[in-house]
Order: sequence, then structure tokens, then C-alpha cells
Amino acid sequence: MKTKVSGVRTAISIFGALALGLIVGGSANAATFTWTWTGTNFNASGFGTAADTLDSLGGHDILSISGNVTGPVSGPITGLIPNPNQPNQALFTAPSGNSWFYDNVGYSSSPVVDTNGVLFGFGAGDFANIYSVGTAYFFSVDAPPSLYNPGDPGQLVITQTPIPGAVWLFGSALACFGWLTRRTKRSAHVSPLPA
Repeated sequence: MKTKVSGVRTAISIFGALALGLIVGGSANAATFTWTWTGTNFNASGFGTAADTLDSLGGHDILSISGNVTGPVSGPITGLIPNPNQPNQALFTAPSGNSWFYDNVGYSSSPVVDTNGVLFGFGAGDFANIYSVGTAYFFSVDAPPSLYNPGDPGQLVITQTPIPGAVWLFGSALACFGWLTRRTKRSAHVSPLPA
């Protein structure tokens, strides 16, 4: 009788762990992506996250961005400039006096950013805005001034990487198997009770 109860508890525990893994793994509210900029003067690449759901503009709000920029001024990306009017455009003015309209919205079809673009900081207090005009993309920077308006022409490639949900699901499966292995080993070492 003790074996049947233990088996039922194990089955319920397995089902619960798998259900939790599916719920947590399937409830991600952000999509991750990789991005690459190849321009005449600047190259940049990195990772980012965007909302899974469409915003009122029909795009996805970009939530974070990371990576590196190389060119006349270089350095690691220090972060996305927050948009207080998300998803609508906002105005940002750098200490130099240069300013950009931006919205930090990405699209699943071309062009993948609009005329407002994505604004982020990099290096030692530098700023960049990746935006489009029609089908042409530009990397507008604070310095050097010659690349502020319209910016460095180039190509922007964005690829979605659906990893986070799979990681949660895989992690919960490993935890479940680890728990089962531990439980099986413990029950194998139990001495029989005297009659």
C-alpha cells in the first residue's frame, strides 16, 4: 500500500512540475532579438528585447538593447534611452545640443524601424539613433557632427531569437528529473520495517 501512495504522489509531483514549467515557459511577455548594423563609418551589433504584443502603432515596443559600436567613436552600448511617450514619439536633446525624435518601436516587416527610430547611449556619453527614411536606414550619432544628420547610411538586420521560453521549460524539466533521481535514490536506501 505504501508503494502505491508514493507512486501517486510522485505522479502528481511530476505533473505539477511539468505544468509549472509550461505555464512559466509559455508566459514570456518579451521576445529577444539579435541585431547588426553595417554602415559606411559605423558597425554595431548586439541583443535586445521587445514586447510580444503589438502597440497602438502596429509595432513592438523595444524594451532593452545591448551590444557594441565601432567607428569614429566606439564603445559598449550603455542602454536604451527611455521613451516617456511610448509608443508615440519623444524628443531627446543631448548635452551637445543635438536632438532626435525617437519612439523605440520595431516592426516585423521592412522597414523594421520607422522615421523616429531607436535611440540609445554608447561609449563615453555618446548617443545614436537608428532610423529609416523609406527603405534607407541611417545611424545618426552625436559625434562626429558630420554623421549627425542624416547619419551614416547602412543596413540593419534584426533576427528574433525565441530562447527564453525554451530555457524556462528546459530548466523545469531538468529540475523535475533531478528531483525524481534524488527521490528514487533515497527510497532505494530505506531499510525494510520489521514485521
